[in-house]
Order: sequence, then C-alpha cells, then structure tokens
Amino acid sequence: MNLNLGKFLAGWTFRTSKPVYEAGEELTAFVTGTSGSTPVVRIGDTIITLTGTEGHGRLVDRRVRFRVTEFDSQNHEGTGELLSVFEEEE
Repeated sequence: MNLNLGKFLAGWTFRTSKPVYEAGEELTAFVTGTSGSTPVVRIGDTIITLTGTEGHGRLVDRRVRFRVTEFDSQNHEGTGELLSVFEEEE
C-alpha cells in the first residue's frame, strides 16, 4: 500500500489552548465563573469577561452567545458583549 502521509493530513490543524480572537467575532461558549460579579468565559487559557449581562440572572454554567469587543493577544484576555443566553434543556 502506497500511503502519502502529507495528503492524508492535508487540512488538519491542531487547536491551541490560547486561541486569539478579533473584535467583532461572535462566539458561543459556556460561562465558567465570575471575576467579582462579572461573568467570565474561558476558552482554553483565553479569558473573556462579559458586559451587558444585567437582567439575565445567574449565568455561570449557562451557554451564551457574545461578540468580542476587545482582545489582547499578548495576554489572551478580552471583553465581550453578551448577545443572548441559550435556554436550558430540561
């Protein structure tokens, strides 16, 4: 059998533990905790704090959609604006 490993692996990429985002990107993730009273999303080692969360109640462990508003690629930290909260499945 003649196997060309390069062709087999074409298009494969490895996910990083420190993803980088651009302002304006919309993402879906789980709120993993808080910093003070501000909800925080962690994607790998990247931390994004959420704004616009007033009136949404407790968000920890809930899946949310947000738009990245600022991102520091050196520190892998950013800010995101909450767009929506997914309904909890019963």
